[in-house]
Amino acid sequence: IPNPKYKGAWVHPKVPNPEYKADENLYVMDNIGGVGIEIWQVTSGTIFDNIFVGDDLDEAKTFSDKTFKARKEGEKEAKDVYD
Repeated sequence: IPNPKYKGAWVHPKVPNPEYKADENLYVMDNIGGVGIEIWQVTSGTIFDNIFVGDDLDEAKTFSDKTFKARKEGEKEAKDVYD
């Protein structure tokens, strides 16, 4: 439909901010003590625990061995009994 009032693509107005200062280390974080994760699921009963956040593969594998792998079979057996 033709629109005679169309002025082209909207362009946001640029508002001057004299207090702005660029921060080269804006992304740098200190030790993070917690992480919030929102997970939407269709099937109830799913459990999310032992979430690892890091950048060291060996540390992640050690964490997995101590948490996930240590309980994997027991959790499967409990689910099979429940089902």
